Amino acid sequence: MKCLYCGNETQQFLCSKCMSEEALSQVFYEMCYFRADTCENNYLKEYAASLPEGSAVRDSIPILLEYFDAKRVDYFYCRYYKLTKNDKFENAALEYLTAHKLDAIRTQHILWDLVDFYIPGDLIKAQKWCELIRERDGLACELYKDCGMSDLGLELYPRNVILFLQCVDKMIDAFDESELWTENQKTAFEKYRKCLFSHRYIDFSFLIFEALQQIQSKPDVKKAISNIRYLIVDEYQDVNDLQEKVISEIANAGANICVVGDDDQTIYQFRGSNAGNMISFSKRYPHVKQVRLETNFRCSPCIVDIADTVISHNENRLDKKMQAGKNEKSCTEAIRYNSQSEEFAGIAHKIRELHHSGIPYGEISILVRKGKIIAPITAALDSCEIPYETDSAQKFFSGGYFSRFATTLQLLVDIDKSKLHDCWHDIVESTLLTKGFKYLRSCVRNGRMTLREILEGFCEQITFIDDSIEDCEERKENLAGITKILDDYDEIYGDWQLSARITGVLRFLAYQAEEEYKYHKRLLVI
Repeated sequence: MKCLYCGNETQQFLCSKCMSEEALSQVFYEMCYFRADTCENNYLKEYAASLPEGSAVRDSIPILLEYFDAKRVDYFYCRYYKLTKNDKFENAALEYLTAHKLDAIRTQHILWDLVDFYIPGDLIKAQKWCELIRERDGLACELYKDCGMSDLGLELYPRNVILFLQCVDKMIDAFDESELWTENQKTAFEKYRKCLFSHRYIDFSFLIFEALQQIQSKPDVKKAISNIRYLIVDEYQDVNDLQEKVISEIANAGANICVVGDDDQTIYQFRGSNAGNMISFSKRYPHVKQVRLETNFRCSPCIVDIADTVISHNENRLDKKMQAGKNEKSCTEAIRYNSQSEEFAGIAHKIRELHHSGIPYGEISILVRKGKIIAPITAALDSCEIPYETDSAQKFFSGGYFSRFATTLQLLVDIDKSKLHDCWHDIVESTLLTKGFKYLRSCVRNGRMTLREILEGFCEQITFIDDSIEDCEERKENLAGITKILDDYDEIYGDWQLSARITGVLRFLAYQAEEEYKYHKRLLVI
């Protein structure tokens, strides 16, 4: 065979010249994630083609690792076990943590692999993980203290990690006022900064922040950016204050700046964008030439006129008068209501009128500015018995099939034929339910099936999908929705025991899934 790194003839995966850490690392990850259509390693593609049908390239990884000293490749064994959901992962990872220092990047990878292994998204499991790692020479405690979380009074829970990172982003934006920070805030900021750099990491906010610091503090960097002659910034209304400071530094170094944007289209304030940067641009930069692009080629005259009338009431904006580039005629009507509920009821009644006049429901749409408005609108549509499809999965989670699926999963840890009958008897024959019950019992004995395989197998036993059934398409949509969630869950926790996975996924379905998947395309139900 050929060496998978250099192509030389060899009796093993790597030739004697390529038994290096670099070669092993590259070939290891290429084998882990091998796909014939994307792999750029021709030697590996040739090897994959020689394998028996049905064999996976990654199955050969243990053979590759056997040619190295076990201690030298313990990291790769951990990653392989985690990737393949092997029961050996837990012990291998814990042994790795006892043998390696925390400041190694690979140790961080194993730590977070353990996070994925132990935590199903709730504080109880998070606490168990923290306690486990504390037992292993206090590694988690050391990391926790080094990153600055403890200085802000945040305990070591995954949700607090997200909160901490949000705090850091706000501190970066307000760094010019850092003299007003408390000592704990200053300490937390510097600890997190040092923690990133010590592990050779950097996040996006710090990427901009550090660029600005380099420009402001180092003459050679400022000299380098003086070579920039032209700078074009698109979607300028969406830049945040930190990005604007970098733009300003480049402009002050001599660049000719062109910004393109529309202050009326600022929709990313939640990410820190500031339309004021665009509105005050001509006041902050000298010799500004403004080119107005006031022709809208996308919309009809009526749409443009209504939008322009509404937005013109904004007090702090650049003056402009939009015009339509199309001459097509359209009927557009602006209506004001006294309350939101009255508005939604009015929309529902109008849709019913249009449908009665011959317009199919599928040719009528409702546009909303925020997702949270979808629920009350659909309530109004339900009251008028109007069918709909939404970009919100609320109907999926509140539907009857979702609750049936959840109950069926529960029976895997609490086998009870009567509960299964109560759940499905109104739509499934008793003989088919008996087949389904026996199937669930076999799944419990197997223990290693994915949650998708279990639920799809059960649905096959009870003939849940049948083209002759009136709501067959709805059933297909619901089954596709729940299996998408189960796939995502198994991708992280698939190496857990079945009972632990069921307990975790049921808690996730009950308390978190609807929020996490509320706009997911696979969960849309007509």
